[in-house]
Amino acid sequence: MFDDDPNKPEEDTEEWASNDSLVQYAEGFTFVNVYEVDRAYGGPEEGGWWYDTGRLITSRQVSRESAEDMRISLKIKYKSTGDSSSVIYSGGDYQVYVEDRPGADFPEYTPRYE
Repeated sequence: MFDDDPNKPEEDTEEWASNDSLVQYAEGFTFVNVYEVDRAYGGPEEGGWWYDTGRLITSRQVSRESAEDMRISLKIKYKSTGDSSSVIYSGGDYQVYVEDRPGADFPEYTPRYE
């Protein structure tokens, strides 16, 4: 149905999402963001701990009225083929969120065990 490779970020998404001056915030609009999620090893403390990560695939600015339709459309396009909480995970766990800001890879900083 779709020709796009879901593993490749859409053109200009990274530059647009990382440069706040390029984003035009408009009244009545929101962002629908697609992430490929994974788990990363945090360290050996307490027997080892892991944290969630997300790589931005695409970010779309849409009207609030059409956000849910866009979320459903992108969820179909970027169908999850994996479960990032599984020990045999090898990619393909896509999550689609409606958010107030353009998407960005997360976390911004690697968490520390305290």
